[in-house]
Amino acid sequence: MKKLQLSFAIFLLFLGFSACKKTSEGEQTKWKSTQMQAETLKKDFPAFASVIDTKMKEATSKWEAAQKVSNEEEKIKALAEVNSSFNTGFFHDLGFVKMKKESVEKKLKELSGKKVKKAALSQVNNAIKDADAVLVEVNSLMNSSVSSVSDADTKAKDAQSKLTNVETKLKNAIKKAK
Repeated sequence: MKKLQLSFAIFLLFLGFSACKKTSEGEQTKWKSTQMQAETLKKDFPAFASVIDTKMKEATSKWEAAQKVSNEEEKIKALAEVNSSFNTGFFHDLGFVKMKKESVEKKLKELSGKKVKKAALSQVNNAIKDADAVLVEVNSLMNSSVSSVSDADTKAKDAQSKLTNVETKLKNAIKKAK
């Protein structure tokens, strides 16, 4: 029985490694997804449009060069490198800002509809007040002009951090309000 389990575990491990092998087609799919994400981010965060366009222009240049590589393994590696450049910095963080903002707004709505125990009233009111203030601050930050990639990185990271902190306060307030 143990041999069967071990054989099955090895099979799953092998299957996992082979399923993770990068392909040119897989990288093409990621690239198309990145292009769509860039358009969505420009609509959601118009102040960031110019730095998104700059990043996409640079990446497109690298992408086109990678497409011309004749060795398939090297080509895949170069394509993957272009795609992975979007996993950090403002481009990556803006997606989280959008997600966290929606989460905070949802939690605010949830908290507003709850009956609150008297003992938790102060904490709940403070969490609501803080969340409202952070949403105003983040909206202002995300709508202010962005002068560079470094500026975009700083603003997106700052907004993400503020939203994450207030989201935690809201979660705790929701627990207390029960």
